[in-house]
Amino acid sequence: MKQFAKVLPLAGLALAPMAASADTVLGVFAGGQYWDGNVDGSISAFDPLVQLGNYDDQGETFSSYYVALEHPIPLIPNFKARWNDMTVDGDGINPKSDFSHVDYILYYEIFDNDIVSIDLGVNAKRFDGNTRYIVADAAVTPVDFSGTVPMAYASTKIGLPFTSWWINAEASALSFDDSDIRDVSASVEYQFLDNAAIDASVRLGYRDMEIKLDDIDDTYSDIRFSGPFVSVDVHF
Repeated sequence: MKQFAKVLPLAGLALAPMAASADTVLGVFAGGQYWDGNVDGSISAFDPLVQLGNYDDQGETFSSYYVALEHPIPLIPNFKARWNDMTVDGDGINPKSDFSHVDYILYYEIFDNDIVSIDLGVNAKRFDGNTRYIVADAAVTPVDFSGTVPMAYASTKIGLPFTSWWINAEASALSFDDSDIRDVSASVEYQFLDNAAIDASVRLGYRDMEIKLDDIDDTYSDIRFSGPFVSVDVHF
């Protein structure tokens, strides 16, 4: 793995002795993920007692893709945007719900070398979703909900010496009032292409997301998405 700019937040200056030397190039990263997930939990609107649906390990497939930019400018964070397509189909009893959202991530590389990489930052998770209640194959007016949730963000990448294999972990989490949101994943990665023009790798892992909303635009949820995923990542 090539080294990139090491930028450090003021709050993390104490970690400066750990940081590797800065790189002088601009890094662009992109990737796509296919997620074979299970949905478990409930969603309601207007009042927690007005249940719209309950999901019991319902199988769904989700997808996400991202772009990230890393640079050598000190104190200015790196940027990553990730689009998550997360629509849960209805069945006449349960609603069709759309939990699709975008992660806007600002992060600093506090440590980065050929063996270990650690990123810390914040994630603004932006929801623009809805729940559409289905009755006798007729769609009722959807209940829309939107909002941005600021979350703590961390990721790490550990290389297995003398191999092209890596172990990755990534997490965003926040708890406030009666709402709790977390998005964590772990994966193994194999880098099958590494040259001066482009690096490419494939990852196999497991992702676990819990969305517990308490009165977000009159929407209440206690729902979990979890399952294995496969992704392809490239670095220019």
